[in-house]
Amino acid sequence: MQCSVVVPLLNEREQLPDLIVQLKELKAFTSCEIILVDGGSIDGSVEIATAEGFQVITSRAAEPRK
Repeated sequence: MQCSVVVPLLNEREQLPDLIVQLKELKAFTSCEIILVDGGSIDGSVEIATAEGFQVITSRAAEPRK
C-alpha cells in the first residue's frame, strides 16, 4: 500500500526544524511519500525544506472563505 503525506506550508520558518525532525522519523519507519506544498512563503521555508531533501511543490495560497 502506498501512502502520501501532504503538508501545507506558509511562512513556517520557525516551526520547520521540529517538523523536519518528525517527517524524517516518519520517512525512516514507513514507505510514505512526503510532499510539502508551499503557498507563497517569503521567509525561506521552501529553501530550508528543499535543503533537507524534501520535495516541495509551490502553489498560490488559498483564498479566505467568505
